[in-house]
Amino acid sequence: EGLPVYTLYGHVSRLLVSPGQPVKTGDPIAEVGQLGVALGPHLHLEIRLGAGTYNDTRNPDLWVRPDPGFGVIAGRVIDFQNYFVPQQLVTLHRANNPGKFWRQTFTYRFAGGELSAQNLF
Repeated sequence: EGLPVYTLYGHVSRLLVSPGQPVKTGDPIAEVGQLGVALGPHLHLEIRLGAGTYNDTRNPDLWVRPDPGFGVIAGRVIDFQNYFVPQQLVTLHRANNPGKFWRQTFTYRFAGGELSAQNLF
């Protein structure tokens, strides 16, 4: 759509690049940490589309290539009045064995109100 894409990496202990600096796949950009509100060291990744504000946040799982053999399912969960339902449990069953539970996750809430399933595998 021609919109700029912004990435936000939170809780890092040290930045290794400057804002606007060109990077390529595999370049280290920061060291994992637990700055801010974090229970332990981890990387918080946000993708922001169009502008760098919280309301422009999108599901990062849809922007990162899954590991081989894994994937992401994208969709929206809405109620009978067409309102988005945040943090909705999604249970998956394989088509060849619909009576047997396979996996479950919760929907991801975009700041803009959209939902998408995440962390399925």
